[in-house]
Amino acid sequence: MKKIINMLTCALLSLFILAGCSAKTKEPATSVSSTEAAGEYNNIGKSLNELMAEHPNMVFDTVYIANADGCVVTEKGSPYSYYFYGTQYAAFEPLYTKGYGDRLKCAGIASSIGYIFPQAEDGALIPDFCASIGVSDYKIYTAISGNTLCFSYNGLSVSINWLDNNYDSSHEEDANADAYYTDYYKANYHIGKSSPVIIYNGTIAAENEAIIDQVADSVYS
Repeated sequence: MKKIINMLTCALLSLFILAGCSAKTKEPATSVSSTEAAGEYNNIGKSLNELMAEHPNMVFDTVYIANADGCVVTEKGSPYSYYFYGTQYAAFEPLYTKGYGDRLKCAGIASSIGYIFPQAEDGALIPDFCASIGVSDYKIYTAISGNTLCFSYNGLSVSINWLDNNYDSSHEEDANADAYYTDYYKANYHIGKSSPVIIYNGTIAAENEAIIDQVADSVYS
């Protein structure tokens, strides 16, 4: 059976970073970003059924993540979408219509940098952007299918994804390809207020993906 493709690498990186930090109580959501966004974090952990009942006008959609689609539900006109998992094949809506909405939980929020990190300067280079939000440990993953800036922030995993149309796949075979592109993006890639971002609980996302692996044959056959 096909396995779901997800953001496990970013989640593992974030867990590694958190393991190196001293234990502390998770800070309130208001410390994550703006007051408006803080209310959205309260939806993390709610079931898909709960969210659909609270927001009956929401629709199923996808957001871009490297190597896959990020499956979300969103309401027209809202700057926030509710993120559940990343996939290359597992369409979201059939899981809901076939009765699995009570088991799937909201893993995070998909939006843009301006809403999630309003304190960040528009158009800052990656190192400057990370410094402005108090992040020193981060990783850039590069591939022809897309690029991802990953880090941990107040107990949540953050993934900023972008597609570089100038990406040269010939470097992928070079021993120093990762270092080459990491240095390249640090020096050249700007994080704008409109840059897409997903901030999520990696454990919940992994649990959703495990459920989908279990039920995929009956849902998608």
